[in-house]
Amino acid sequence: MSALIIGSLITVAAFRVTLFPSSSSFSLTATAFQFPLGHPASTTAAATTSRSSSSSSVRPLTIQLFSSSSSSSSSSSSSSPADAFTKRTAHNDNNNNIVDSTSKSYLYNPIERDEHYQGNIAQYLIDLHNEGATFDFCGGMIFQLVLSDKLVSYLEPIASSYSSSSLTNEQQTNQHQQLQPIIHPASQSLMSRIPNYNKSSFADNRSIFHGREIRKVSNANGGMGFVLQLSYADDSTTATTTTTTTTESNAKDIIISKGANAIWTGQSIDPQGWSLPEITTYDGWRSDTFRQWRNARMYESEAIEEGGGGYTNFSIEMGKEAYGLHHRFFLHYDERGRMWLCAEDGCEGTPIDYEARKRGGMFGKLLDGMMFGK
Repeated sequence: MSALIIGSLITVAAFRVTLFPSSSSFSLTATAFQFPLGHPASTTAAATTSRSSSSSSVRPLTIQLFSSSSSSSSSSSSSSPADAFTKRTAHNDNNNNIVDSTSKSYLYNPIERDEHYQGNIAQYLIDLHNEGATFDFCGGMIFQLVLSDKLVSYLEPIASSYSSSSLTNEQQTNQHQQLQPIIHPASQSLMSRIPNYNKSSFADNRSIFHGREIRKVSNANGGMGFVLQLSYADDSTTATTTTTTTTESNAKDIIISKGANAIWTGQSIDPQGWSLPEITTYDGWRSDTFRQWRNARMYESEAIEEGGGGYTNFSIEMGKEAYGLHHRFFLHYDERGRMWLCAEDGCEGTPIDYEARKRGGMFGKLLDGMMFGK
């Protein structure tokens, strides 16, 4: 990387060489950044020069958009067929050709989002799920958002009645306050800062959600095999603050996790949601390294043993090699109006148009960084 100061501007150029042994060629990428001294701003130039190692001619500098998959035409032939997740991102046109629909900008642009949904957060979450939207989590880990069927069925009537013309503005406002999912303000960027926070397994499908990070899902959108799942939590009970410990007589029914300061007695009622062991031993305020990860066999055995909730079809829907960790999640804005899905341990992600970023290659990632800070 090199820098050049001209007057009150500083220009920084970065160079990268990519080798393609199969085609005996390489790609030289030069990216220039220009901004006032002491104040980073935007990228003003990105150019790519390509040249074959068997030729002495050099092409003129041009803007070239590319992705890592463009270097090999054979890589797509070995990819797996689309599964239930991937299918959510595509529709068929009149000629039965698959048309990508993930570039709906109102899912990702805060201004367009607010204009499109007018506060109907339930519909926004459903649309993110239906479109197979991806989140940039923890600085570059691309997760696909997936809602459980029971959570979707819970949110759908809330979403549809919110936009009903039969409701007055006052009724819609009241309904929004009582039923719609909450996106907390930017000042509440950690779960510990939201009102009535307690360390427990409590979730109400509005302010706090049950969920999981699931890995090694072969066809998850984003290409990394990551899924963020939100599921339905029993909303018939509330968390009870406690400082007592369990006794031998009730230890099998009530377990206080390490660091917990409240007990939630909700049941396991979502066939894709948390099992009773996940509920009773939840400790998501602790580091991942101290917590219980679960594989497909463990998820399904716990569901069978309790005969109710728990992920009974985990291996069918996520894959036999998939594994995960359960978290509580909440939503909050940042200073730019972007929505973030944040786990209790502080790891969080915001929706990104991954397909557009991928089509843009290196230039697309740079542009995305300028516009959205990623």
